[in-house]
Amino acid sequence: MKMTKLKKAVFCGLVSASLFATAEDAKKPAPAAAEAKPSLEEAIKTVSTFYGYNIGGQLSSQKEYVSLEDFLKAISSAVKGGKNPVDQATFQKAFQVVQDEQKRKNLDGLKSFLKEKLTKTATGLEYKVVKAAEGDKPAKEDTVSVHYTGYLTDGTKFDSSVDRGQPATFPLSGVIPGWTEGVQLMAVGSKFRFKIPGNLAYGERGAPPRIPPNATLIFDIELLSIQKK
Repeated sequence: MKMTKLKKAVFCGLVSASLFATAEDAKKPAPAAAEAKPSLEEAIKTVSTFYGYNIGGQLSSQKEYVSLEDFLKAISSAVKGGKNPVDQATFQKAFQVVQDEQKRKNLDGLKSFLKEKLTKTATGLEYKVVKAAEGDKPAKEDTVSVHYTGYLTDGTKFDSSVDRGQPATFPLSGVIPGWTEGVQLMAVGSKFRFKIPGNLAYGERGAPPRIPPNATLIFDIELLSIQKK
């Protein structure tokens, strides 16, 4: 399978996403009772630590596929103006090996689930309660915050708020039908695994290049909060 621009962006865009987020944070007004301004040396140390921690957080979900020693060495070389020792073709080959291993491990984790007798709704949505919780459940008109990971049935992970380190917030009426129906079954704090058939997902059009037409999708979803309309 050829390397797509999206896959490159997912792998290579971690640093830029982190720096954008930190830059936005830096625009926020300081507290009224702010302490004295740090020296330039202290400020540089603080900013460097903050950037490093955020970039590390972006990589933490992929830590088993990242050599910290080589990662830090590459950052040091890039900051000093060194040449990238890995060309695009070499990167693509290596990335494919890593991706294939991730896909294999994901599929191993999905196999038993795909064989289970799941709870099925009238629409064809199927689910398993991974962690139960009591409390409020959202209505279709509400806005929810969730953590989620999405897989194809072959083990391909195509999206994950967990990997990004940032929950997703959206109106429940503005997502695929399987999500709109499924998340309404959840109480805050619960975790469900859903099997969503193509007609309740992206249908005949799919969502190129990540999701093919009529694809059945698997989602792990944790409901974090509800904002009532």
